[in-house]
Amino acid sequence: MMVFSRKGVPTISLQFTILLSIFALIPIVIICVLSYRMNDIQLTSTSIRLAEKAVSQVADNIGTLMQSAENTASVLSKDANLQKAHNDFSREASLSTAIDHYIRLNKLFTYLNLSSNFYNIRVYLPDYDRITCEEYSIFGISKLDDSKIPITMKTEGQESGWYGPYEFTRISEKKTIFTYYHKLFSYERYSKDNSLICIDISVERLKEILLQDLNIESVYFLIDSNGKIILSSIPDSKINSAIYKIANLIDENENNLVTIPGKGLCYYRRVPVGNSGWQLIGVIPMNQFRENNKIILLKLRT
Repeated sequence: MMVFSRKGVPTISLQFTILLSIFALIPIVIICVLSYRMNDIQLTSTSIRLAEKAVSQVADNIGTLMQSAENTASVLSKDANLQKAHNDFSREASLSTAIDHYIRLNKLFTYLNLSSNFYNIRVYLPDYDRITCEEYSIFGISKLDDSKIPITMKTEGQESGWYGPYEFTRISEKKTIFTYYHKLFSYERYSKDNSLICIDISVERLKEILLQDLNIESVYFLIDSNGKIILSSIPDSKINSAIYKIANLIDENENNLVTIPGKGLCYYRRVPVGNSGWQLIGVIPMNQFRENNKIILLKLRT
């Protein structure tokens, strides 16, 4: 006759204890999972805010520089000395009068160039060979390169606008620049010519702004009014094709989040830049914000 041993079989009380323990653990597990998910959601929300602020700050800084250029050109177009020089050169002023204009204008442009963040401020006046041959800040209107005059500049009614990037040579120095141009209209009826004020901003200066926050991994694209990428924070040869595609085909969606091969989940945002008609697109990988030290550092800076 076979006998079944009960050795190793838990008693009823032990089984009941184990069962109670399991039921007790279930709420704890659920709480842990929910807590993790809430922390993850909070971290994602914080990361989005940090990324959004980073893009907005870059756009604001570029917009401020561009607005400064526009304001400077507007003020110059109403400057009494510049208006007088424009009118006198239009009717072939005497040499002594022309020299007096040059001294005043040279002092004005020297001061402006030294006290601004612009690469150069220049004006194209009616040709007066003895003065407008300076070609540093003062040029003859005939020296305007047709290839560097925006089509809209030649269109009736277009008084100002942004143009670039293009290469410009000042003395022996060649730079790639963006230019805000503003027509200077004479208030006197006999003057048929229009002078032109140009405020130049170097590509290097704009890239300094795009790269200003070294604590955040990011890619920025500056887009003109035609939707063309005119400047980026990294060389074209190093732009990830997927990111480049997003810069061209970007569509707004909820939370502005998109997954990019090799970069993971990224935040992107398109922000208008001043009144230029240009836009800044920022693409910021989100994984970097999961480093607690970086989150703390960025919070301290806000």
